[in-house]
Amino acid sequence: MISLRESKKIINDLCDIVKVATADISLSRKMINKNQKQFWRRTFVRSFFAGVEGINHRIKNVSMLLADILKIELSHAEIALLREETYNLNEKGDVISAKSKLRTKDNVCFTLKTFARVSNATYEIERNSKEWSSFNEALIIRDRLTHPKSSNDLMISDDELEALKKTFRWYFSCMIDLLNSVTNSLEALLENDAKEKKQKR
Repeated sequence: MISLRESKKIINDLCDIVKVATADISLSRKMINKNQKQFWRRTFVRSFFAGVEGINHRIKNVSMLLADILKIELSHAEIALLREETYNLNEKGDVISAKSKLRTKDNVCFTLKTFARVSNATYEIERNSKEWSSFNEALIIRDRLTHPKSSNDLMISDDELEALKKTFRWYFSCMIDLLNSVTNSLEALLENDAKEKKQKR
């Protein structure tokens, strides 16, 4: 089991992952400004959602570690969702596991909310906001690119591009706010832990 102090390094590593993802997506966005080819618009969408999926996956792992360190109880359902596992039985009555299929928007909401809870931080996505609407629009564009029915489905309009840029700014602003909140919470816990150890001496 890792210590409370080691949790700081885990969060720092997560911050580094977010920085790399941001840099990759920012580069494709800059290329759009230099070269308006549809290739770079599609690359921007793909790199953005690859970043979201990667960050979301890492946050789930970190959430389970923090829950263990901070003695936060997670339900069996929450643990299964954090592991992205679902269970069933085969014809012999044996338990079989499979990767759960979660909708990206629901998965992001659950992951960020759980991460905040196990960190004793305060954070929740505002699902009624314009930014959340842009995120949903971006998902529709991503799905269209992933499963095109015609060559037109691979084209990204100027209006769609603006929605994608807004989503990019919003998502990484959310990540910064959440990571700052988590960092502050862990710093406070470390400070309290140090005081308690000092009093026991």
